[in-house]
Amino acid sequence: SGSGVIALVAAMKGWDVVASDVDVVSTYNTLYNSKMNRLNAKMNVTCADLLSHIRSSSLALVVSNPPYMPCRRTSYNDPICAGEQLELIQALLREAYRVLKDNGVLLLCLGKDSIDTVLKFMSELGLKTEIVDRKGVVLDEIYVVKAIKKR
Repeated sequence: SGSGVIALVAAMKGWDVVASDVDVVSTYNTLYNSKMNRLNAKMNVTCADLLSHIRSSSLALVVSNPPYMPCRRTSYNDPICAGEQLELIQALLREAYRVLKDNGVLLLCLGKDSIDTVLKFMSELGLKTEIVDRKGVVLDEIYVVKAIKKR
């Protein structure tokens, strides 16, 4: 969840939100920001590994902006590297598939160095994918991918 910006916007739009991060400081920041914005009644903020604490087939929407660079992780909560083979994203996708309801949606931010590999892995999981946005930024191109869990 980092600072919780994505979760805060979702709560502002009326969604009931579960915000999760493996990093304790990020979790605290999200909780603090939810209280400062009077959104804590709409948000459940947890410190957990990926989606391990979420029941199977229980969510209609998962939104994630994970580390997406294909490089060796320097720590468990490395904010940039997803592993040389994007192991973190592969684990996230398996967890997202598990927790999504049928026809549930995953929105995922990715960079140009990971997009092709991740789209292939999503397809192998049985997710129907679509690139819904793309924007060039300094030294990278950011993609927003929508993936739907089909039966």
